[in-house]
This record gives sequence, structure tokens and C-alpha cells, in this order.
Amino acid sequence: GSILDGGGKHRVMQCMSGETASTVFENLLIRNGFDSGSGGGMFLFRTSPSLIGCTIQDNAAATGGGMKIFNGSPRLEDCIFTGNHAEFEGGGIEIVITAEPTFIGCAFTDNSSAVNGGAISCKLFCAPIYDDCLFQGNSADSGGAMFNMDQSTPTLTDCRFAANSARNGGAMANLADGNAELNDCAFMQNTASGFGGAMFNTFSHPTMNDCVFDRNDAPQGGGMYNISGSPELIDCRFIGNSATGFGGGFYNDIDGTPSLTNCIFQNNWSANGAGMYGEQSSPSL
Repeated sequence: GSILDGGGKHRVMQCMSGETASTVFENLLIRNGFDSGSGGGMFLFRTSPSLIGCTIQDNAAATGGGMKIFNGSPRLEDCIFTGNHAEFEGGGIEIVITAEPTFIGCAFTDNSSAVNGGAISCKLFCAPIYDDCLFQGNSADSGGAMFNMDQSTPTLTDCRFAANSARNGGAMANLADGNAELNDCAFMQNTASGFGGAMFNTFSHPTMNDCVFDRNDAPQGGGMYNISGSPELIDCRFIGNSATGFGGGFYNDIDGTPSLTNCIFQNNWSANGAGMYGEQSSPSL
């Protein structure tokens, strides 16, 4: 494949002319791009190209270090986002304004953001689809791997979150109607320094089916922390999660109304509420 290198001075690529799926980028290495605004590696503005087997590496921007997707439906297959950084949102990718990208078999590793979404920040009515994707070693202040907000509804199937870290939501943070749907996903060894080793939810209604929370850790809510939200979990497992403070597996805080059906809590640990801790909340089990 070809190498496209921004030399740390400029954005590497952009699509702004209504490109469709018939525009195909294949086996490209997009690296060392920089933009003081958005999309250090690549900026997709109201376009929907296809990317196959591309690597987006070591790019930087204020938002969307590796890529920014604005109001389009691109398809990315077998792509790698690694070592990208954003000062504010979306170290790997920033997704905004009704965008509906599809990611198949993609990997997001070692991306970072100083604020939200180490790998991905998704805001403002977006509906991305992730199938068989890996999120590993990403970091941010909120949502180490993924940050969802503003009536965005990502759908994730067979995805794995491993060793991501943040202050809140080591792997994922869902805020203000960030209503993610997760099916057959696994959260393993993610950590938070504040709330929600794997997941942090507030004012949101994420749904989880057949998901596993395994050996995640945080001071509050080793596996998950929920406040003023109503996540729905069916056939999920919390195994070996830990919290030094409250809620080894699950911490349910003020006005939280989660629903858990056929869920298993096993070998979780905390000083208070090894499996689950609740305060001023109304969980349904």
C-alpha cells in the first residue's frame, strides 16, 4: 500500500465533494497528520467513501485526531486506528451531526484524548454501527475508548474493550441520551480513576444483551457506574470486577432505574457492596 505522511504539519486527506461508496481507499497508511481544528489524518464532510485495510496512525488535532466524520455514512472495513490524539474530542475519530458510519473488523489501539473519547467521540444524533471491532489501550478523561452523547445511538455487536482507561468510564461513557446498544460485547480489564471501570452512564438508556464485564476496576463501580439513567441489561455477566469504595460489579446512584434480567454477578469485590451497591436508586432485578 501507499504511505501518506503529513509530517506533523498538515491534514493528510479530506473528502468534501459528495464522495459515495464507489470512492474506495484501500491499503493506505495515513500518518503524522496535524490540524489545529479537526481531522488531523482525514476529514470526511458530508461524504460516504469506503476505506478498506487502511491504517490511520499518529495523527493529531483538537478534535478527531485520526479522523472526523461530519454528516456522512462512510464504510470502514479492516482498518486500524492507532496512536492518534485529540486535545478535546475523539482521539481516533470524532463523529458528529447525524453521521452513520459503519465499522467492520476495525481495531482502535492506543489512541488518546485529553477530554472525551480516547478512540471515538460520538455526538449530535449519530448512529454508527460497529461489528467485530477491538478497542484496546485507549485513554481519555471521560470514555477511555468511546464517548456517546446528545441522542446518539451507536450499535455494537461482537466488540471487545480491553485495557482502556479514563477518569470516568474506563471503556465507555454514555451521557445525555447517549443510548448505545450492545450485543455480545466484552469489557475486560478496563480501569477508571473515578467512576465506572468499564462503563459510566448518566441521563442515558444504553441497552446490553449477552455482554460480559470481566476484571474491570474503579474506586466506585468497578464494572459499571450508573447515575440518573436507566440502562437495560439482559443475560449479562459481571465477573471479577472490583471497587475500593462502593459497588464492585455495579454502582447505582441517585435516580438510577436500571433493569437487569437473567444477569450473573460472580467473584466481584468491594469494601461496600461486592456485587452491587445502590443509593437513592430503584433498580429492577
